[in-house]
Amino acid sequence: MLLIGLLYGQSIGYSYTLDDKIVIVDNEYVKEGISGIGKIFSTESFQGYFGEQKNLVAGSRYRPLSIATFAIEHQFFGQNPIIGHLVNLLLYFLTGVLILWVLDLLMPLKIDRKWFWSIPFICGLLFLAHPVHSEVVANIKGRDEIMTFMGSIAALGAAILYSKSRKNLWLILSGFFYALGLLAKENAITFLAVIPIALWFFSKPNSKSFWRILITLLSVTIIYIILRYQVIGFLLDSGQSVTSLINDPFLEMDGLQKSATIMYTLGLYVKLLFFPHPLTHDYYPYHIPIMEWTDIGTIISLLVYLFLAAIVYRSWHKKSITAFSILFFMTTISIVSNVVFSVGTFMNERFIYLSSLGFTLWLANILVENKSVQQGPKHKNIAILPLSIFFIFMIGYIWKTLDRVPAWENDKTLNEAAIKVSGNSARANVFMATQYFNQYKQETDTDIQLQLLDQAAPLIEKSLQIYPRYNDAFTMKLGVSTEYFRHNRQIKPLMKSFTEIAEEVPGHPFMFEYLEYLSTTGQYRQELEEFFYYIGFTHYTGKLKKPDVGILIMEKGVGMVPDSRRLYGALSETYKSIGDQSKASYYQAKANSN
Repeated sequence: MLLIGLLYGQSIGYSYTLDDKIVIVDNEYVKEGISGIGKIFSTESFQGYFGEQKNLVAGSRYRPLSIATFAIEHQFFGQNPIIGHLVNLLLYFLTGVLILWVLDLLMPLKIDRKWFWSIPFICGLLFLAHPVHSEVVANIKGRDEIMTFMGSIAALGAAILYSKSRKNLWLILSGFFYALGLLAKENAITFLAVIPIALWFFSKPNSKSFWRILITLLSVTIIYIILRYQVIGFLLDSGQSVTSLINDPFLEMDGLQKSATIMYTLGLYVKLLFFPHPLTHDYYPYHIPIMEWTDIGTIISLLVYLFLAAIVYRSWHKKSITAFSILFFMTTISIVSNVVFSVGTFMNERFIYLSSLGFTLWLANILVENKSVQQGPKHKNIAILPLSIFFIFMIGYIWKTLDRVPAWENDKTLNEAAIKVSGNSARANVFMATQYFNQYKQETDTDIQLQLLDQAAPLIEKSLQIYPRYNDAFTMKLGVSTEYFRHNRQIKPLMKSFTEIAEEVPGHPFMFEYLEYLSTTGQYRQELEEFFYYIGFTHYTGKLKKPDVGILIMEKGVGMVPDSRRLYGALSETYKSIGDQSKASYYQAKANSN
């Protein structure tokens, strides 16, 4: 508790940030308090925010348990981030208690060992201090990860007690805790494999007890899958293709590039467990670059996992803690690896919250039990070398966590931290540009306003260089361009920006609203005519061979420039090209009369 207070006490006064908007701040079901819990459990997890099921990411999301706790908090405290952060710290503390409890069941304290130099205690300290957990704990939305971990580990503990006592209460509790883990987040399903593996490694259940545990877990899994299917309407594939690179980062890759990039990110996870620097919340395209199987990073990652698999193969029959730790890590990371299905981003630090227990268990076992590390001088029966290694890890973890947690204070601090690390992420650049734009709208000093626009503009351009069809970047480009125009009244730079946007997004509503406004001033007829002719006729009808799009744009154009002989003539030619002679004649007549 003291350790958690030291590391995360500063987060208690932090604001809502990032996805807190989706699951708390602007979630209509959460705002209904306790009365909204029924809707939370009977709808897809983003529906309370969007108002409908959008299926923006593969498999959609059904994680009602943590969202229900937000609704309960709202019932009694309203929108109060202090309460949300306090609850996260309390649950994180209980996570530490569960780790101590379950590991003590798996590997009881030896007679010649001190409690403070045991695998459960050392593992618990290393886990709680690990910096990759900073997002899960300091971001209120991260509660889904914490609750999944708690439910899964508690289910393991109850299964162990059932295998030892044969008391049905523990069997029922194991299934109940496992169900809670699943309702918090889908990751818990990996414990359908982890729990039997743990029982085989550390317990000696008779065949009947083992199968009863397995059948209970399998039954809960089937019930959960049926429930999820009834709510979501499908298992993994909605039949609706994901077209945004931000929601499916592999859209621009072939099969070999995708598998190589996945392999590379799996190696990065191992690296972050050993050396958690730098940290970021943004691993979107292309903070992680497109990788090939010939790239050194991919090759090293593959060799690391082959080495881990070899260790398991050579030592699993000995039921070693090392083999179990690796199996725990590899099993729990599988579901978030993008191997089974796309998780919507290349990787994320919160994705290894559950898996990191395998790493800290392995490290604790090396420090406490490995004979080769125990050689040398001792202090009160504890070897100096492993104690020194432990303190090096703890000091490093504590320092990095204290350094990282302040990034989660609010959206501004989070975006500023992200752009320093994830400078090649289209999303990070847009989010930072949005931050500057929001500051611009609150500022009254003209010079400062222009400075903020100058800071936002290159970030937007970089975002579009990374992802040329990024709609959020185009929206920000429109906003910045129109604000520049409001200050300097220079029409050419504005129309240049509009042209670049329309070449990729022909129907952006805000752009046409602003063009309508320009047409009412009566000052920019020539610029408007040129814009609609180029975009509608030259670009879409001529260059891209999309006359249907060109017609829509040019018809908007003649609505704003009704005396344009040029646009009427272009419409006539376009309709003639698609065989609609009636419309072609109509627009030719309009052209002749102007």
